Amino acid sequence: MVTTRETIKKNLTPIYLALVGIVCAICYYYSFDPKVFIGGDNVYYYNLGKAIATGKGYVTLNQPGLPYASHYPPGYPAIIALVMTLFSQSIITIKIFNGIFLLGSAICSFYIFETLSENKHLAFAGSLLIVLNASMLKYSTIMMSEIPFLLFSMVALLLFIRAKKESNPLRQPYFYGFIVCLSIAFHIKTLGMALVSGTILYMLFYKRWKWAISTAAGFGLLALPWIIRNRMIGAGGSYVHQLLMVNPYRPELGMAGVSDFVLRFWNNLQRYIAVEIPNGILPVLKNNVTSYSFLAWVIGILMCLIIVYGLYRLKNYAVLMGAYFISMFGILLLWPSVWFGVRFLLPIIPLLLFCFLVGLHQLLSLASEKLGAVVHWSPLYLLLLGLTFIPSINARRMQAKAHYPANWGTYIQIAKWARKNTDPDAIISCRKPAIFYLFSERKTFRFKDTPNHEELFQDLKKRGTDYVVLDQLGFSSTPRYLYPMLKKYQNHFKTVLKGTTTQTYLLKFQPDSTNHE
Repeated sequence: MVTTRETIKKNLTPIYLALVGIVCAICYYYSFDPKVFIGGDNVYYYNLGKAIATGKGYVTLNQPGLPYASHYPPGYPAIIALVMTLFSQSIITIKIFNGIFLLGSAICSFYIFETLSENKHLAFAGSLLIVLNASMLKYSTIMMSEIPFLLFSMVALLLFIRAKKESNPLRQPYFYGFIVCLSIAFHIKTLGMALVSGTILYMLFYKRWKWAISTAAGFGLLALPWIIRNRMIGAGGSYVHQLLMVNPYRPELGMAGVSDFVLRFWNNLQRYIAVEIPNGILPVLKNNVTSYSFLAWVIGILMCLIIVYGLYRLKNYAVLMGAYFISMFGILLLWPSVWFGVRFLLPIIPLLLFCFLVGLHQLLSLASEKLGAVVHWSPLYLLLLGLTFIPSINARRMQAKAHYPANWGTYIQIAKWARKNTDPDAIISCRKPAIFYLFSERKTFRFKDTPNHEELFQDLKKRGTDYVVLDQLGFSSTPRYLYPMLKKYQNHFKTVLKGTTTQTYLLKFQPDSTNHE
């Protein structure tokens, strides 16, 4: 006769996955933010998706003339377009699908973790902590590509792990699924190259030449259409160009040299060890990105050592995970230092978290044995780490319920005013053109980042600008480039509207008026 305990053990996987689903739904609902995210590229993705869904093609919807888009990979906009076509153009609907992608990522992670550790309890602890992770919840409630990228990269990794590496890859069904998901991940985020190079490095390490060549060829074949398309429109390589600049937000500083890359590597390494990795795994610290406390260094170094030990304990899969980490950090550590935050680490946070759990569990088990304990600890005690997420989840909820900050609220109010009170064909230059377009439905573009006042002025004139927004959003480019030009050519700009709570102005551009300098 089958006992209740044996029945539970037999059905442990569906029970655990159901619990992950329930916790994910509760946390997602609790922290859901219906507002438009005011940072990052989320509205650009929305506009690109809308352009595809409405039959305009892959174009920059907010800009005059609808120029071809090439800076953002087409994967996530294509997903948004599919959601818009099948369901709704509602921003909330698109956000909900990102929540579904988070759940899918956690479920996929469960199967990866189970394979890596051969322990369902450890896999459950890892997957549950993913849906409790405040950073994961944040990016699953905004229209950003991180969570869709995470899902497809994890599916690709799972298929790769499940495939039999000893046989011909072309006879492996898993191989084809792996290549397709690898390509989708790359078309969602160019950072997908890290997974491509990581898996190929793993194959080369074990001298699986057919797998390495087949992966490179299959991925290259699927990536080729996007590359050819960009070449045909005279675009492409924008991310590489930005990476090679001293500061992408200050183009006048020029291209980076060897010393710049050395300094960038060192600064990024410090930040990831002392801040990003600890906070990406567990929200234990609050640090400034330029000033790290002694405690931050101690915790960061300790956590990194535990991760490395956990990676070592994965045995057969240590090389694969290590190759992926090396490829990912090989890119991240060379990125401009102005690109910071847990966001860039998000695609590998589940794997770093799992290595941390494995390392911690193994160390505690070893310590228990040394102390003569005969009790074998279940990895489920690791779920207690979830308590560290409670403050950050509550903080996330407070942000979700709060109104826009005053400067952003004013900016959006002016955009809404422009929607009702300006000509439908008006062209507006501003610091955040995609967001302004979303609320104004007027063509927008960002003013040129140049300290040359005449060059900036002539660019506005060349583009047929009707209005200029002088914002108080806190970005340095406005006081550095726009404001000095407006002050110099003040007779060419007439105040149309002033913000009620912040010094934000909508200015009418009159390029042919008399300028008394």
